[in-house]
Amino acid sequence: MERRKFLQRAGLVSAAAIAASVWPAGLVSAGQRASTADHMTAYGNSVCLGKGLGKGARPSQTWFEQTRRHFAVPGINGAVVGTTWLDSINTQKSYPERGPWLQIFWGGHADVMRGIVATIPNNVQTLVNYCTGPYLVIGTTNGHTGGRGTAYHDGVFTPVTGSNAKLAAAYPDNWLDVQQYLLTDALADAGITPTAQDDEYLANGQVPFSLLSPGAEVHLNLPGQTAVAQSLVIPFIEAKGWFA
Repeated sequence: MERRKFLQRAGLVSAAAIAASVWPAGLVSAGQRASTADHMTAYGNSVCLGKGLGKGARPSQTWFEQTRRHFAVPGINGAVVGTTWLDSINTQKSYPERGPWLQIFWGGHADVMRGIVATIPNNVQTLVNYCTGPYLVIGTTNGHTGGRGTAYHDGVFTPVTGSNAKLAAAYPDNWLDVQQYLLTDALADAGITPTAQDDEYLANGQVPFSLLSPGAEVHLNLPGQTAVAQSLVIPFIEAKGWFA
């Protein structure tokens, strides 16, 4: 499937369906966690919530709603504007489990901006530990700010020691590097020819301008959210068989 090309190149899926997840050591064991789901939810901040679609777009066009509709499952987006991962832990625990849910975690911007990037790995582990069904960890992304040479970029994107690298190492079978996808494939998947401003952003390690909402630091616009949903999140979940 053409839309899986980023996943295949990154070694996240093969041409055929990939094997079921192997849960990271030290977390809830596979025997205690359902391998499939009948609902989906998401936790994080405004990027996860789908803010920034742009004028004329509808809430039903967020990456979350596109994904949920594709699988025809009920769901709740539990993301809240401006929240840290610690806030998300409290939000997550306020939603009673109604059976096996696929839980998706996309955030971290607020943690970086508040100077608590070092807390991200442990707080995400707490979120994962609370899951009774499959889960998907999406790393922190940048946007109009957070380019190379900034504390934001160093804290999140530095190999091995950055928060994204630590999450990727902890959840190798449940991790999607959305930042890398946005830098390498999303413009083409969205049918957008890079502009000079896109090239400037990319050279600085930032999500391309044409995929961002002009009114916020890290929000994706409708083409950006559609690319993430249709070419990354949906194919990954399909390959996992989480909504069998």
